[in-house]
Amino acid sequence: MKIHICADMEGTCGVYSWMQVTPPETPWGGPIKEAEYDRCRSRMTAEVSAAARGVFANGATEVLVNDFHGGNRNILIDELDERCRLVSGGAGPMNFLQGMTPDTKGLLFTGFHSKAGTVSSALAHTWSTNLNDLRIGGESTGEFGLIAYCAGALGVPVLLVTGDQTACDQTEAFLGRPVVKAVVKEGISQTGAISMHPRRAQSLIEEKAAEAMSLVGAVEPTILPGNARVELDYDHQTRAEAAERQTGVERVLKANDIDMRGSVLYDGSGLSRENEMSPQLLVDVIRWAVSDDQPGLRAVVSSLPVAGFTGSLSDRFDQGAPEGPGRVRAKTGTLTGVTSLAGIAVDLDGSLLVFAMIADQVKPNRSGLAQVAMDNAASALGACHCAR
Repeated sequence: MKIHICADMEGTCGVYSWMQVTPPETPWGGPIKEAEYDRCRSRMTAEVSAAARGVFANGATEVLVNDFHGGNRNILIDELDERCRLVSGGAGPMNFLQGMTPDTKGLLFTGFHSKAGTVSSALAHTWSTNLNDLRIGGESTGEFGLIAYCAGALGVPVLLVTGDQTACDQTEAFLGRPVVKAVVKEGISQTGAISMHPRRAQSLIEEKAAEAMSLVGAVEPTILPGNARVELDYDHQTRAEAAERQTGVERVLKANDIDMRGSVLYDGSGLSRENEMSPQLLVDVIRWAVSDDQPGLRAVVSSLPVAGFTGSLSDRFDQGAPEGPGRVRAKTGTLTGVTSLAGIAVDLDGSLLVFAMIADQVKPNRSGLAQVAMDNAASALGACHCAR
């Protein structure tokens, strides 16, 4: 019997501050303390393992865990129940339900938090603090609601939710039927909570996960109503405009047969780690932009910085092939731990080449090396006879 666990972090026992749940490589400002984060990663992992033990002891033969918290790389696999399999890292096409199949018998929510706008509930939000409300079919909901609908499309019901009292109650109210709840803390403010001891929380989760297995076959999946309208309320109009542009970009790319599967266009700025762009997608977009049937985009391509001469590339490309500078036009991309370069190069035969390079999880003391390596690779394209 297959069980899926969708694991978040904010609802974990003992968690009440953004400092505790923010990975140290996060690019935006705010309090970050790696020791606090690491302790909460361990507790998050322990609660997932407790849920797994409960379902394995009551009929589950396979448990797939999806690391759902920011960055999708928080669960410590060495500390996870060894019978589990773990989905982590870059979001796949099914994101928080990656790996779920129609023969999965139930979905467990661990470490969940309440929806945006909830008072007296630690770290209440819906995906980000920039979203004030999510409504589906006119009903306000949180992450738990959207995920329940997505699982419902595969015929998989939610069996268990763990977190603070409000998050558990909101999930049950949204589902409109019984769900087993493991309440591990009581929210007292946006950044405050009364928690039980972590070991007791883990024992409670194991017990409640075992109880949740009695719901297999007894409860129905949550089905999205036909023609349901999805509405998002943002904290500022610029974010709403970015969301509107996002759908336009996706529509245009799809109309031009550019495959976005496996990629996530989260915002319009490129400054969020929720963006998941593959090098192949970037190559496809640039190739489309320079094609003969897109004359309107030539100005965009021609305005890219010239290697060694203009813009963000004016003081770069000084260590690679000497023919490279002047033959490469590219756009840089930089976040903490991430370095990228994408654009075009004209080789020595006059052939136009398209490239995209992305390095992730680059250590701070090696970011310069990653940048030089990409510059040298792009220079080599300009210095080659690649089309022969």
